[in-house]
Amino acid sequence: FTKILQNCRTTSYTKLKNFRELRFQSFWEHEWKKHGTCSENMYPEATYFSRTIQLSQRHNILNYLATGNIRPGSNPTVSSVNSTIYRAISNHVPDLMCVTPPRQTPALVEIGICFTATMTTIIDCPSQFLRTGSCGIGTINFPA
Repeated sequence: FTKILQNCRTTSYTKLKNFRELRFQSFWEHEWKKHGTCSENMYPEATYFSRTIQLSQRHNILNYLATGNIRPGSNPTVSSVNSTIYRAISNHVPDLMCVTPPRQTPALVEIGICFTATMTTIIDCPSQFLRTGSCGIGTINFPA
């Protein structure tokens, strides 16, 4: 992954520069084991991460949310976030993950879009892996 980041000069990539540090190695290992191994017969690790960066640029979650008037610092409903992303990715089920501090509103911390193993086509996120239930059913906090 370090080689990928060293070859990138755009602003989006420079935000990741701290992740080159050795202390983040376990993070990248986790990401590969959790998400990348289904593609390992098609892509080596470096190619997988390079493609995921390209996909994250192509599918800008913040822009998708803005089309539904959902912005960082707001308190949307789970269903509005879910439906906004669903429409933005051609009617496919996204994965939402929230954390809930004690006695507080759940905070949205991750939105996932799922792809085929070839990383070419968006698919519904498999129901057995969805974490949307972590957000509850009402209002959530979308941190700024």
